[in-house]
Amino acid sequence: MPPESFPINRIETPQNEPKPEVSSKEGELDAQAVEEFLNRETELLAAYGLKSDITLERGNSGWAFDFQNRKLIYDPKFFIERGYSLQETLFATTHELMAHYGELMRDPELVLKEAKRYSAKGHLHLLYNIFEDVLGNRRIVAELPFLEQTREDLYREKMFPPTDYTDKSSHVQFTYGFIRQMMVPGEAVQLGPEAQAALDKLRSFGSDKIDILDLVTTPTIDPKDRFRIMRTIVEPIYRELYEKDLEEEKKSGKSKDQGEATKKRNTARRKRQRTATRQRRG
Repeated sequence: MPPESFPINRIETPQNEPKPEVSSKEGELDAQAVEEFLNRETELLAAYGLKSDITLERGNSGWAFDFQNRKLIYDPKFFIERGYSLQETLFATTHELMAHYGELMRDPELVLKEAKRYSAKGHLHLLYNIFEDVLGNRRIVAELPFLEQTREDLYREKMFPPTDYTDKSSHVQFTYGFIRQMMVPGEAVQLGPEAQAALDKLRSFGSDKIDILDLVTTPTIDPKDRFRIMRTIVEPIYRELYEKDLEEEKKSGKSKDQGEATKKRNTARRKRQRTATRQRRG
């Protein structure tokens, strides 16, 4: 059984995501519709062999999968606040099952070991969660092709609507840009040169020009191979971006401190000059 401290995976969305206002009356009606839909949906998921021994439990903090207790926690308000359709609700449900629980069941010991490692650091958790989201979403479309357009619309309109991520740190640009490009193919995404170069390098890696990004998010890849490639190829490139981001933050902080110190020294010097001038005049 996983340790109690093992994190609960959640659907990844950009920070500071705006939420449209919905009236309480409309919300109550939609919540009831989602509840009824979920009752029918469990039969559909079971028919596709996706539900297994999972327990559906209502929560109020978004959608997530609790590995330890094998619970899919759903929150109808999560969709109401974002104007989700019932088709999008189905996609989100299968996302948690295929992106997280599905991988866990393929090799529980390895997946839990790796998840415990990368979850200890925020930047690595972001990287792996995004890549696992992409893998799971590709698996959804492979198993349920009728949800392909739903996936694209969902990420374009609600999950990752921006196409310009240049105002974010390079390692965040790397992850957000990657999932946006994969989920909404054909739409250009604006990234800084370093983040874009890192993605391009992984798209055509080594002398054989292997598309590593496609390889590690292929639904059929063995978890052992996926984690090995992530650790030895993707992580080092991503880590370079993260470390440069940290350096820039430190430099920015020092520069600001130095600027304040210089300002104080100049002010003190001017005061001394004014004092000396008054003394000479006196």
